[in-house]
Amino acid sequence: MVALCAGAVALPGCGGGGSTGVSPQQLESARREGEEAAREKTRIKSLQHQVRDLKKEVHKRQPARVVVTRPDVESSGSEPTASTDSRTFHAPSGNVSCQLSAESALCSIAAIGETFVLGSGEQGRVESGSVLPSGAGELAPYGSTITVGSVVCSVPQSSEPRGITCADSATGHGFEASRVPARQKTY
Repeated sequence: MVALCAGAVALPGCGGGGSTGVSPQQLESARREGEEAAREKTRIKSLQHQVRDLKKEVHKRQPARVVVTRPDVESSGSEPTASTDSRTFHAPSGNVSCQLSAESALCSIAAIGETFVLGSGEQGRVESGSVLPSGAGELAPYGSTITVGSVVCSVPQSSEPRGITCADSATGHGFEASRVPARQKTY
């Protein structure tokens, strides 16, 4: 209240009493804008809570081998025992969907209509066309790592200028799947 009273415009209740130079329409407009800003702040806080709750729910449903990696926490996910195990997931953008098994992986990028493929024991390659639909499988949050057998796929943090990488630790082959040509790699 002191800060408001110290301003050039004297407001009623601040001891100014006289003409304020501010019309009732301007005051009403400022009041509405303030209320709208407060509602927006409340809505954002509610959405943040919903996102946190959804992340908790996703973690409850995911097997232990899907781990959100953080630099300050050492992660340990269990490896699947069956070689027929497979996983399908998509990045938070919904644009990249991937499927991996114990010895192979593929990631389809809807925006460019290409699929990155890592075959059993083969070097990564790029094929025309999207094998997987946009948003297929479970959501893999930014910064997560998905492992099946010897194949590991990593979804970078949203602030990292990289694509999703998948590699077979047994062969060293893999790919970086991205809609940005400079970030596309096969090895």
